[in-house]
Amino acid sequence: MIRDIPPHYPPARPNLKAFRAPDKSQSKFLYLLWRIRMWVEGTFGLAVLEPWEKALLLVIFLITSILLVTGIIRFLPQHMLDVKGRVVYYLFDWIKQDRQKRESEHTQLGELSKYKEALDLEHPLLETFKKVLGVEHPDTLDRIQKLAATFRKLGQYKDAFDIEQTLPKSRPNTRIGIPPVDPDLHKKRRKTI
Repeated sequence: MIRDIPPHYPPARPNLKAFRAPDKSQSKFLYLLWRIRMWVEGTFGLAVLEPWEKALLLVIFLITSILLVTGIIRFLPQHMLDVKGRVVYYLFDWIKQDRQKRESEHTQLGELSKYKEALDLEHPLLETFKKVLGVEHPDTLDRIQKLAATFRKLGQYKDAFDIEQTLPKSRPNTRIGIPPVDPDLHKKRRKTI
């Protein structure tokens, strides 16, 4: 059972010193900060917490915020690239099927030595690769090398050389059995024959 307050004690008053507004005439900025503090404490129920509880919540909030910002800065760009690849895969699957069909037709025509027809298929296929995968993608770069090889098989060495000049310098011609293209190769061959 709670005992009654002795009569010689002063009446209890809440200590509202922390909630008193600063004088507006002294500083409008301090008054604005006080209003923001009162809004935050009233909105989130922080006014009923002890000062050490407020400090603990502030530390937890800061640690969580730092981890979130670090995650966004370090991992979000790579995650967005992965998401882009998945979106392209699932939304543009018809391009993949169309590409596989064209590649098989191109291979069949190349095996039959019908390089002119293979060349007609190769250009739209390369444009599809550039649009969907990007110019720097390894599959696109391989497709450019295949187009240059088709030009070489047709004897159009200058065109093959021009196309291979669009490849990045850091990526040498890695196709096995295909030497680097010299634009004057056909002239040198004719002189030796």
